[in-house]
Amino acid sequence: MKKFSGPIFSAALLALLLWAYTRHNNFPFYYHTDEPGKVEQVVSGKHNYRHPLLMINATDLVVRALKIDKVPQNVVLVGRWTSALAAVLAIAAVILIVRRHSDWWFGLLAGAMAGLHPFLFEATHYMKEDCFLLAGLTWTWYALDRFCDSESNASLVLAGIATGVAASAKYLGILALVFSIALLIFKMRRATWSSINRKLILLCSVYLLTFAIFDFQSVIHPLEALNGIGSEFIRINRDRTSGLLETNYFFRLVGHAGPLLVLGGLTYIGTFFGRREKKPLIERGLLIFALAYLIGLCLTPLGKDRYLIPLATLLSIFTVWGTRSAASWIAERHPRFPQSTIAILACVVVIFAELPFVFLDEKEFAHDRRTQMVEWIRDHLPANAVIAHEARIWPSRDPNDWRAQLPQRRVSPPFFSTTLKNIDNMKRLGITHVIAAGSNYRRTVGEDHVSISGDSEFYNDLEKNGIVLWQVPHGRIEYLSPGLTVYAIPNSSAIHDVRP
Repeated sequence: MKKFSGPIFSAALLALLLWAYTRHNNFPFYYHTDEPGKVEQVVSGKHNYRHPLLMINATDLVVRALKIDKVPQNVVLVGRWTSALAAVLAIAAVILIVRRHSDWWFGLLAGAMAGLHPFLFEATHYMKEDCFLLAGLTWTWYALDRFCDSESNASLVLAGIATGVAASAKYLGILALVFSIALLIFKMRRATWSSINRKLILLCSVYLLTFAIFDFQSVIHPLEALNGIGSEFIRINRDRTSGLLETNYFFRLVGHAGPLLVLGGLTYIGTFFGRREKKPLIERGLLIFALAYLIGLCLTPLGKDRYLIPLATLLSIFTVWGTRSAASWIAERHPRFPQSTIAILACVVVIFAELPFVFLDEKEFAHDRRTQMVEWIRDHLPANAVIAHEARIWPSRDPNDWRAQLPQRRVSPPFFSTTLKNIDNMKRLGITHVIAAGSNYRRTVGEDHVSISGDSEFYNDLEKNGIVLWQVPHGRIEYLSPGLTVYAIPNSSAIHDVRP
C-alpha cells in the first residue's frame, strides 16, 4: 500500500487544486481587459497572432468537441477551465521534480506550496496564456532533470514537447528551448560533436513539430503571424510602463512571492553553496535559469507582474529543497535533531501562510461587488434616475438578466470620462448619478484600454463636487473588485428622492 500512497495523494491534491481553480470562475468575460479579445478569436475564428495560439486552439477544440454554443460567456468559461487544467499539469511536474530528489511527501509539499500560491490561484481564473506557459516550463525542467541522469532520447523527446508547449503558449516560452539547448550541451560537453548534434537535432525537431501542431495557423499564415508579432511589439512600445532596467522585478518578486517563500529560496541558495558534495546538474541549471529569467524581465519595458509566476513556482521548489538541506545540515551536527519532521513542518508553515491570501482571493471571486452595487441601486435610487457608468462597471450585458432590466436609465458612452467632461456637462445631458471605479483601477485597467491618470479633470471634479451615496473600496483583485462609488450629481432632479 505504501508504494501507491504517493501517487494517490498526489492525484488527490491535483483534484483539489482543480476544484479550487474552477470555483467562482463564471464572472463576465469583459471584466478582464484581455479576455474579450481572446474570446472573439474563438467565436469568429479570426486570429490576431499577437500571442501564439495554443490556448485559443485548446479552447476552440473543447468548445467544438462538447458542441458548446459559441457565445462569449460560454467560450470564456471553457478557456478558464483550460487554464486551470494547464496549471494542474504544471503542479504535477513540480511534484515529480521534487520527488525525484527526495520522496513523495516532499513532492506533495512542493506541489501544495506552488499550487496554493495566490499568484497562481488568481491566474487560473482567467482565460490567459500564463498557465500554459508555466506547464511548458515545469515539464521542461522535469524532462531535463531526467536527461541529466540518463541522457536518454525519451527524456529529450519529452523536453522537445514541453519546450514546444511553452513557446506555443507565449513567445517568452522560447527561453525553455534556449535553456534546454544550453543544458544539453553542458551535460554532453565531453561527448563528440556528432553525438551532441544528434541530440540537438532530436530536441529541436520535436520542438518544431510540437509548435507546428499547436500553433499551426502561424505556420500556414506566416505573414499574418509576423504582422501580429509586430503589432504586439508596437503596442508594448506604446503602452510600456517603464524603460529598460526601470522595472525592478527583484523587489516585485519579493512582494508577490511573500517573505517566507523568499526566505526559503535564500535558505536553499545558502545551503546550495555550503554543501560540499557535487550538486545535481538540474539544481545548478534551475538557479541559473531563475537568475537569467529575472534579469531578462528587468531588461524588458513591461511591468506585468504575472510574468513572475514561473519564478514563484521555482521558489516553491527551492524552498522545499532548502528546508531539507538545512535540516540535514543541522542533523549532521546534532544527531538527535528530528530532521524530516522539522523540514516537513517548515514547509507546512509556508503553505499555511499562503492560505489566508488564497481565501481572500476566493472570497472576491465569489462575491461580485458590481452585483451588490446594482442591488443597492435597485433598492435606493429613484426610477427616474439617469445613471452614467463605464461599460465594464456593469455586471451584465444580457438583456434578459434582471441586472439589465432596472427601471433606472443607464448610459455608458465610449471613452467615458472624456465624453462626459465634467459635472456641468452631465447636468446639461440630464444625468443624475455617476458610477466611478477606483483610481487604481482607472490607472491600470483604464477606459476602453486607455489609462486614466490621477489628474483627470472629470474624476477630480466628481470627487470634489459629487455627493457620495454608496461606496465599496477596491480589493486584492482589481478586475473583480475595482472600488466602486455611486455619486449623485448636485442639484439634479433625482437627488432628493434617494430612498432609505
